[in-house]
Amino acid sequence: MRTQAQLCHIEASRCVVLVTALEGSTVIASALGEASNAEEAENRSIARLCLRLETQPVSPNQATEPAPTPVR
Repeated sequence: MRTQAQLCHIEASRCVVLVTALEGSTVIASALGEASNAEEAENRSIARLCLRLETQPVSPNQATEPAPTPVR
């Protein structure tokens, strides 16, 4: 399995990153993460993706903060 990250939105106070898990060319799952910078947003996306896939995050630091509630 490999992951692919895409910066979806950026403004002065927040970034949104989409991380997609792929097996070959097949998309398995994806997740969004939001934070004040792209690196934190990507880490939150990865943590959320791992929860969806019922696996542990790659690094303990990636799941230390709960993901924010999506703004609608």
